[in-house]
Parts: sequence; structure tokens; C-alpha cells
Amino acid sequence: MKPDGGGIVPLMRTTLALIVGAAALASATVGTAATSAVHPGLRLAAVKPLTVRGTGFVARELVTVRVRAAGTRTSKRLRAGSAGGFVVRFDRVAVDPCAISSIAAAGASGRAAAVKLPPAQCPQPPVP
Repeated sequence: MKPDGGGIVPLMRTTLALIVGAAALASATVGTAATSAVHPGLRLAAVKPLTVRGTGFVARELVTVRVRAAGTRTSKRLRAGSAGGFVVRFDRVAVDPCAISSIAAAGASGRAAAVKLPPAQCPQPPVP
């Protein structure tokens, strides 16, 4: 057998190259999956009635959506869809941009999101 020819050494080099290539591919795949993780999001879909759309939650997980407005608190529990999204309506919430203080959703998995409300340009109450 030749030391560098068609014997065991080239076979070992080929095997080693395949192992290193497979490890590099697996590492790249895991890195891509970790960086493309979906974060939950929440946004206002409509004002009348107050409708909130959620995305990025775990498929079919139980989610609680809470709204604080005009000194009152209300919440609804629902199950996210197969893609991790949902739409929920709050028919009895008074829609006043100056009164809504927060809208947030939390899933059973621990994932959470909140609506970032722009500061309302509300008139200041009159000073006596």
C-alpha cells in the first residue's frame, strides 16, 4: 500500500472533511434558527370597538389580554391560533385616547407583549 496514494490516508481525509462540513452546516443552521426567533407583538387593529391583534405567541397557548382605561381594568383570556396569533375585541371599553393607559398580553409560556401607545395630546384640566 502506498502511504499517500489510494490507501487509508485519503479515506481518512475524506471522512474528516465530511465530518467537519456536517458540523459547520449544523452550526450554521442552529445559529440561523436562534436569530430568527419570533418575538410576540401586540397592536391596535381598530378603535371602535377596541380590537387588539397579537402575533408571535406559541401556537394554541392560552393568552390573557389586559386593558386599563379610564380607571377601569378589564381582561380576556383566549387561545392563540395555530400560527400563534389572535384578535380580541373589547366591546365595553370606552375608546378615548386620553383614557387608555395600557394594553398588554401575556401567554402561558411566559411570552408577553404590550401596545406602545403614543403620548396623547390631551388638554390639561382647568386650574381653579
